[in-house]
Amino acid sequence: MNNRELAHRWVHGMLNTHGELNTTNMHADNVNLRSYRTVIAQCLDRTRNVFIVIDECLTPSTAKHLSHLHGALHDRCLVIKTHFSESGAYDHVKLLGIGETFDRHKRLELVGHLLSRIYSSYENVKTGKKLSTENIDKRHLTEIFTLGRIYGGNLVTDWIKHSLSLPNANEEGTKDLRKMARMLLDEKSDKEITDALFGAGTWDAMQKRIAPLKKARNSRKVNEFLEHQRRLDAEKRYREMSYEDIFKAWRNFDTKIPYNILSEAIASTGGNVILRFSKSGDYIETSKGIRMTIDEALRCWQIVKLWEERQTFTEGMKFAGYNVNSYENGILKAGCHTVAFHEMMRMHDEIIGRQTA
Repeated sequence: MNNRELAHRWVHGMLNTHGELNTTNMHADNVNLRSYRTVIAQCLDRTRNVFIVIDECLTPSTAKHLSHLHGALHDRCLVIKTHFSESGAYDHVKLLGIGETFDRHKRLELVGHLLSRIYSSYENVKTGKKLSTENIDKRHLTEIFTLGRIYGGNLVTDWIKHSLSLPNANEEGTKDLRKMARMLLDEKSDKEITDALFGAGTWDAMQKRIAPLKKARNSRKVNEFLEHQRRLDAEKRYREMSYEDIFKAWRNFDTKIPYNILSEAIASTGGNVILRFSKSGDYIETSKGIRMTIDEALRCWQIVKLWEERQTFTEGMKFAGYNVNSYENGILKAGCHTVAFHEMMRMHDEIIGRQTA
């Protein structure tokens, strides 16, 4: 069993007879999934498919383990991404201890934790200087409401009542958390909530701090739009050109031809490359960037011409060091190149024309 299989078996509750699963560096029991010694996920309720998963990436190997887990979690799962402890501990998402179940008390404990994560996002408004500061992260509120639909009741209201009986019920932090929770239920704006928690003008002060960043972002958007328009205008100009004119422009080293238009024109030849002299005139090069000497190009032409005349193909040939795969219906295939016979003939005639000029 590999780590991917372990993750799938754990999500679906397919444990061994000892109620566990193990690989070299992943371990699981009915509740916990571990990467090495770190609990990276817990199944809070197997019947209802409720999972809590770490939202931190601790090491490259743990990141792979999390990737396997997310690949195993299906659309019937409620997946709550968070962490409880600071980095370096081994219980990042360990909500349930040995023998504990996801009962009402544990559900309210989780709700309190998720509300505190939302509070942290509001608190960041006081000093935040990034564009993202104004985007309050309230995704945990959706998870709380989903839990409420699964287990019944309004868990935010239940937590507010429950918090009044906590030992720290009258501490400022707990009271602020209750205030935020009530305002979220009342669908108050982020500005209203921020100013109520941290004082009038807190939201506007943040907006003033990030105003230069917004201006720069808007300027970038304008520049990106103008660049996009320039590309569209250029594409329109090339769209109006014939394929032959596009080929002529490419052979004259026009580097502004849009890739999709050049590819479309080349496809009309029956192959996926066309040919030209290099800038120095010493080589023949393809539109995919492969070069060959003029002598090699003439040698290859003589062979292809013979194949075309006799409608045959010789296995094991190499052109410019590349294996020739086939020649059929006027198309040469060598590696990732397909070249039409008439394009090779055109190039041959151009070489001869230069040599006899």
